Amino acid sequence: MISLERRSLEILVKYSTGLDKKNQPDLFHPITVERSITERGYQYKLTDLTILRCTALLHDIVEDGYLTLDELREELEKDRQFFILEQFHEIDKIIEYVDILTHRKGERYTDYIERVCQNPKTAWIKRMDIWHNMSDERSYGLDQPTIDRLYLKYINALDIIDERIWEYDPNKGEKEL
Repeated sequence: MISLERRSLEILVKYSTGLDKKNQPDLFHPITVERSITERGYQYKLTDLTILRCTALLHDIVEDGYLTLDELREELEKDRQFFILEQFHEIDKIIEYVDILTHRKGERYTDYIERVCQNPKTAWIKRMDIWHNMSDERSYGLDQPTIDRLYLKYINALDIIDERIWEYDPNKGEKEL
């Protein structure tokens, strides 16, 4: 059996060949987001942690133009004879979540965040993504006006996400009010 986490990491390494705003390899960010998902996933005892980890690794691959969703599916399904049936369902979910997390050209950022929040699990991944984007590691070397602009954008997005997934229990898929 082939691990989807390994396959996702292989895809990330193969295709994320660009550089971020700080001239660091694009793949560092998704790996950090995946680690955050993993740490918090164990804390929540998530049953679908594989799907969330793979999605975190691949969350920028379509948006950054490295692959289309169809190409991503093809890559995930390579060597399919070694998969078990359950993995095909997981691949469907990964593709669905990556699609939701892909910011469309021309889409207002707040509309994008609202769309991401329609699914609590993608909102949860986006939350980890934004937290890493706001870290000193990601902003070091950027000029102050850029940092201020991004900080405001991300704080507003976190407010929307937190409002939508307040006390979200990822295992139940619903809010606990």
